[in-house]
Amino acid sequence: MAIQLITDSTCYIPSTLLEHYQIKVVPLTANFEDASFLDLPQDYKAFYEKLKSVDYIPKSSQPTFATMYEAMESSVKNGDAVIGTFLSSKMSGTYGTAAIIKSQLLEDYPEAQVTIIDSMTNSMQLGLCVLAGAEVLEGGGDYDDVIAAIKRAIISTKFIFAPATLTYLNRGGRIGNAAAFIGQLLQVKPILMVVDGMTTTLDKVRTRKRSIQYLADTFLKDIEAYGLRKVVIHHIEDMEEAEKLKNLLFEGVQLESIEIIDIGPVIGTHVGPGAIGIAYEMEEPLRL
Repeated sequence: MAIQLITDSTCYIPSTLLEHYQIKVVPLTANFEDASFLDLPQDYKAFYEKLKSVDYIPKSSQPTFATMYEAMESSVKNGDAVIGTFLSSKMSGTYGTAAIIKSQLLEDYPEAQVTIIDSMTNSMQLGLCVLAGAEVLEGGGDYDDVIAAIKRAIISTKFIFAPATLTYLNRGGRIGNAAAFIGQLLQVKPILMVVDGMTTTLDKVRTRKRSIQYLADTFLKDIEAYGLRKVVIHHIEDMEEAEKLKNLLFEGVQLESIEIIDIGPVIGTHVGPGAIGIAYEMEEPLRL
């Protein structure tokens, strides 16, 4: 029996890896008042151009029930077991919809094996969890081994990031107008992290340069304590700053390469162009 891994588009796993491991992806959508953009690479540039031209936050929508059902049922009908890992249930209804589809599939196909996992995160922190399962599967692991690898990665990964501006956090209601004005005036840069399935403020620093250094310092401190398996750098339309962060990481740890990956519309809409982040998986769990 084959095993099919399924995830959603907020994982931002590079297409080469999706193809290599044959991972299915169901896309979310970012919706403006007069236009919609799939959370897929071909729409990134046009989406951010549109985002800069409006004064509100576009609404995101989860994959349609039909899209998710077809993605899962086609594998089940083929006799494959399905393991779906999705972005945090506290950020989207995607996981909840997948759980409903699982129940329906098990009624229609009683012999099916379907597991749905809440990653409690997004972006390449989610992606690293899916890839952890994919690597175990490629290495000959069975159904339970793959599930265990994904769940272990969930407690062994971290995603920290720094917006370039407070504008988009303000539009999304995460900070008030006064706080945003003062923050911009003082050049305050929040450092954000996904904790317990939600984005929260980890710290605040002054200036862009210090925020990038903070990301690097936090990463290096963590891997000294917990070891390192994988790391990627995220950015939104700021490859220059992403390269600077990459150089800082290379100064602190010996790595052959560090991949730089774009963040798409659904997650990027809340932090905006210029955001920089690091997602990484450690050898030892960070939390229980």
